[in-house]
Amino acid sequence: MEKENGKKVWIRIILIPAAGLILLGLCFMLYYGIYMFIESNFYSTNMGGMPAETIRLSLAAVLILLYLIILRTKTSELVKAISLIPPLALLVIAVTMGFYLSTVKMIIGIAVITSLCTLWIYKSKKPWIYYYAETVAVIAAIYYAWPE
Repeated sequence: MEKENGKKVWIRIILIPAAGLILLGLCFMLYYGIYMFIESNFYSTNMGGMPAETIRLSLAAVLILLYLIILRTKTSELVKAISLIPPLALLVIAVTMGFYLSTVKMIIGIAVITSLCTLWIYKSKKPWIYYYAETVAVIAAIYYAWPE
């Protein structure tokens, strides 16, 4: 493994959360657009029947599949690490919102997802930027979805 110079490390430390959170924001806008489209066209008379959890989980699943495709490309490790943030954060958000009334189940769900992701990164022998991107994703998701 080649040694990184300090400037390159600092650029990655700044770029991963900045770009990852921008991508996450774009995914939130996509989710909101899908949500509003379905609500206005299919649930306009019964807003309480809106399947928000299904939409969140479906979008997270689609993003995970897209991420798996990105992993198979020759894209740089930095882009792949940044691309980990939206699917992981949306999955954590979906679990957090799904177990909103049970804090214990919520914490267990977040711990399982985070542990599986960490295990995958470790087994795949990915560089440190993946661990950093995972941390950014989980912290952003918890900050966004944690019950007040």
